[in-house]
Amino acid sequence: MSQDRTILVCAKETPDTYSDLSFSASGVQFSNPRPVLNAYDASALEEALVLSEAHGFRVHVVMVGPERASETLRKALAMGADEATLLTGAPKDADSAVIAKILAAFVQQFGPDAVIMGRQSQDTDVGLAGGMLADHLHWPWTTNAIGIRFEEEAFWVKRQGDSAQEWIASPMPCLITCSNNLNDPRIPTLKGIMASKKKPMHLVGIDQLPGGDALSTLAPATTIESLKPMPERAAGELVEGDLETLVDALMKGLASIPETGVGS
Repeated sequence: MSQDRTILVCAKETPDTYSDLSFSASGVQFSNPRPVLNAYDASALEEALVLSEAHGFRVHVVMVGPERASETLRKALAMGADEATLLTGAPKDADSAVIAKILAAFVQQFGPDAVIMGRQSQDTDVGLAGGMLADHLHWPWTTNAIGIRFEEEAFWVKRQGDSAQEWIASPMPCLITCSNNLNDPRIPTLKGIMASKKKPMHLVGIDQLPGGDALSTLAPATTIESLKPMPERAAGELVEGDLETLVDALMKGLASIPETGVGS
């Protein structure tokens, strides 16, 4: 395969969700404020690297974020990506719709053969950016990938549905969103870390993209009015006795559940 073929991995910088958190009027505070590469995107990057090793794709990683995010993006290069671009200047509190429009402008200018990204981010779990990006590009889109292979000029995606798994063939160019059950992302080696310092890292303002003036003034379509921790669950009740007693207790318990609480 020609080395000119490229997989573009869209990545996001997120807080380390394994750290302790607290809530206040200003939002969420993490005990470890150092950001990390979104776990779902790390799985997408790992799969892109595997495809690169097997078929010769170049792997380019793009991220929307502030200049300080270059440190997180550098980890993608240390894992094995060939090149990276950080898109700066996004509007404050940009939501999925804004991010998708910015990425669409970059993808249209860049022209990759495929875009691979996580199905959602580990901080908000919204999972909308991939579908919105595919819609802007008018590309075939496969979700929740748990396996990807490249055969006969197409990407074959094994996806996890609600009750079964299926294989879907997507011609190039296409977009694939990945489950974090797809693989175990590699840990950068010392050699990879040293090599990453010499790999191209581009800082591009979104005003330099096609339609950049409009991108710079985009406003999020959603706003967060408040954040609060989930309420603690009420303690369970242990019921002992014969079958009739247990069934009677179960029926009384079910009858006490508000209608809005069932299936919520």
